[in-house]
Amino acid sequence: MDLFADLDTRAASHAWYRLPSKNGRIEPESLERVVETALADHRPEGWIYGSGCDALTDQIEKIARRCPLYGNRPEVARICTRPRQFFPLLDRLAIPYPEIHWLPPTLESNGSDRYPNWLVKRGGEGGRGVSVWQGERRVEGYCQRRLEGPVYSLVFLAGKGRVWWYGFNRLYQADYNAGNPFLFAGAINRAVLPAEAEATTLAYARRLSAALDLRGIGGLDFMLEGESPRVLELNPRPGAALGLWDTAWPAGLMTAQIQVCQGKPAVGFRPVPVSGFRIVFAQRRFRLAPCRWPSWCADLPPAGTEMAPGTPVCSVTASGGSVTAVEARLKARELWVKQRLLDHLDESVER
Repeated sequence: MDLFADLDTRAASHAWYRLPSKNGRIEPESLERVVETALADHRPEGWIYGSGCDALTDQIEKIARRCPLYGNRPEVARICTRPRQFFPLLDRLAIPYPEIHWLPPTLESNGSDRYPNWLVKRGGEGGRGVSVWQGERRVEGYCQRRLEGPVYSLVFLAGKGRVWWYGFNRLYQADYNAGNPFLFAGAINRAVLPAEAEATTLAYARRLSAALDLRGIGGLDFMLEGESPRVLELNPRPGAALGLWDTAWPAGLMTAQIQVCQGKPAVGFRPVPVSGFRIVFAQRRFRLAPCRWPSWCADLPPAGTEMAPGTPVCSVTASGGSVTAVEARLKARELWVKQRLLDHLDESVER
């Protein structure tokens, strides 16, 4: 069940359902109707929620009564998606984060007429709803001090109050426009971090796992202030970078997710190659014509899909022996797709 129901998602599924959306988000009532249909059609053994659903905690609770949930309980999702519960939890666990204000900061605390030092966070997946504070005296959400540098994510598998496995990603962002300057634009499954920063971030994940009884795959997004990690958010479900680590487990990470949620130990992980992906965003409005996609493209929309400026068209993927090689390949493939978009991807595919 997915907002986009991309071609490769359909091909990987025994059955699929496209969820209706409103302003790019899942409609709670529509989700409940689609779930009822799926439960009647297929009688699934269990279910896992992903991006876009973790804020729909009432729906998570309702569905979990009907079908076993392989993931974090709805009360955990509530804490993670409600800043007024999440940041006090971090305080209790002595986990630092960039300074926040529930009301807009004063000009004196900002120290600049151009307001570059504070962000407004309104909620939303993939960096949507994050903008630079422009001096407004009223904001929806909260303000957080802006840190410079890359964003990282610790992806981990938790169960029985412990962390069974983990890996570090560096996240890409796309400065598409002033309204969405921090869009999530992909990831690479390597992060150059000081050893102490890695150990500290892992310790934070372990504290959160024990405190919340985390279950399954989660992601702890953070940045560095100097060499010290500062937590941004905890995603209590599998994230977009899941595929970069899937081969770490013989039967895949979804099998590992189910095992830990059933109370079984998760052992036997192995190294993965350097892998990454970048999201290609539409630069103008157009309708996608039929095309032949390269094997290194993913998240493929059906022909006829209308693309608005700033919406994701597809992802380009790459693997290799080094971060430098993978990132060069990703940039070249992103450029290739953007050039072909000018012709609606009608040209023959180059390998």
